[in-house]
Amino acid sequence: SPPVVLRLKCGSGPVHISGQHLVAVEEDAESEEEEEEEEKLLSISGKRSAPGSGSKVPQKKVKLAADEDDDDDDDDEDDDADDDFDEEE
Repeated sequence: SPPVVLRLKCGSGPVHISGQHLVAVEEDAESEEEEEEEEKLLSISGKRSAPGSGSKVPQKKVKLAADEDDDDDDDDEDDDADDDFDEEE
């Protein structure tokens, strides 16, 4: 929309103006169409993909998370050893 022009009809001012700029977004209609298109693409790509390929990715993530937990445990043990050393001094 074009900018708004305000004119002072009488008096010399000063004039203080405040307001809000609201933008109406009609995402509902567009998003529904996009979702339908995505569903169609997913159904087409789902038929082409191997049945076991999707399950492999989460398993790798789980293994990585387990490895990270093991590293954290090692760090805790090192911290305990340092604490014992400090007490002896």
